[in-house]
Amino acid sequence: MSVVTGGEKSVITQENNLPVAIKEDRKRKTSAVTQDQEKKNGKMSKTTQEEKKPVEESPYIVIHVTAQDGGKLFFKLQVTTPLQKLMKVYCDKKFMNMEQIVFLFDSKRIRSKQTPKELEMMDGDEINAMLHMNGGGFA
Repeated sequence: MSVVTGGEKSVITQENNLPVAIKEDRKRKTSAVTQDQEKKNGKMSKTTQEEKKPVEESPYIVIHVTAQDGGKLFFKLQVTTPLQKLMKVYCDKKFMNMEQIVFLFDSKRIRSKQTPKELEMMDGDEINAMLHMNGGGFA
């Protein structure tokens, strides 16, 4: 197999000279020396300027749900998704009804219509899943 370079295209050929793959090279052809000179002169290429832009936050976050026994399930969801979907999937995986489990974030009960954005959740936050307890009456 040999590589034949011609103009803007490089063609990879086998020994019988049949083309296998064509790769067009249209990238900027500058060396490290010219990039250093651009930095000294105050001129920066578009690629370098794009690298300096701040990175925007991802619309997805990863939340882990911790059960009373210490087991954890990780969920990746959008910050605008209602937490009802997370609750339903968790209950399906644990073979329970949603009425049997109470979900807590920062020791406050989560309603099904709330979103991670409303609760100001961040990537890696924890939701506690507890069995719902009835009682509190006199014996």
